Amino acid sequence: MKSLIYYPELNPYTGSITSSLLFMQLEYWFKVTRGKTFYKFLEPCEAPQYVTGDSWTEELSFGKTEFRTAFSNIGKVYKSKKAYLESKDKFEGKYYLSYYDRIKRLTYYERNETLVNTLLRNLNLSFGYSETKPIKSIQNTSSDIESDVKKLFETYCPSLNAKVCFTLTTKMRLHTLVKVITTKELNLLETFKSVFCQVEASDFLCGRLSTSTFLASLSWILKPDKFFAILEGNYAPFVSSMPDSTFAAPALSSSTSQVSSCAGSPCAPLSTLSAPSTTPFVKPTRLFNRMYTHNFDIEALEAKERAWQEAKYEANLHNTSTTLL
Repeated sequence: MKSLIYYPELNPYTGSITSSLLFMQLEYWFKVTRGKTFYKFLEPCEAPQYVTGDSWTEELSFGKTEFRTAFSNIGKVYKSKKAYLESKDKFEGKYYLSYYDRIKRLTYYERNETLVNTLLRNLNLSFGYSETKPIKSIQNTSSDIESDVKKLFETYCPSLNAKVCFTLTTKMRLHTLVKVITTKELNLLETFKSVFCQVEASDFLCGRLSTSTFLASLSWILKPDKFFAILEGNYAPFVSSMPDSTFAAPALSSSTSQVSSCAGSPCAPLSTLSAPSTTPFVKPTRLFNRMYTHNFDIEALEAKERAWQEAKYEANLHNTSTTLL
């Protein structure tokens, strides 16, 4: 059985894992066609040229949007053959291009020979598929990892009780994470367990917020940037570091709280009033990207604000009476 080779080394050049997978799949087809332009369908259709199983979504297990996003990172898209023919810089610095022939109703793909060959030569990469034994042994090992991660996810993320499905993209993300975690010399299963526990504790990721309908999936969690952001605590429930004293109204001394009874007698100087708290807001040390968890009690804050304004009015009134005396 043939297996598509995935090269993480391509990611800095393609922009994403899915784009790297599509890059290698395109290379496979250009090898089959000996570098010539070819047409291919995005998804199954009724066109007479279509052959069952011969579409991008079927070959790569990508969705239509996922494919289009992946291709936009590595290829220039022309909506018509006319636009393609009129373009002076056809590739615009991309590795591939596609154009739609409205007469034939087919989408064609073309390769930037110079740019692609240079990249493959510099990275010392081969084309898309392999039947070698080392790849097969890696696949056997990866199936055990997938099984362990699936069990951890189902155990420690009961709120995300959706059925776990390891698509090709999910598998590639998992294998990339395994390599990175191993490089960082972290315990593999303990790291996944820690992340899944933090996911379960996050109201946002588990869809428990009334202000959001987002619900994390395993495939989303396994995105390398999201995975390590969760591990660093960036999706943990928000705990305000602002002390209650910040909202407290200034306290008045016993002599100044009775402003109405001080007429005809010396009043306490304004300096005896307690100054408002100057405790600064302490910004969290980690990335401040969890605005969705700021669930403050608005009514309580408004009550404290009114108390502050009343106390300020009392202080100004006392200051006025002292000046008149």
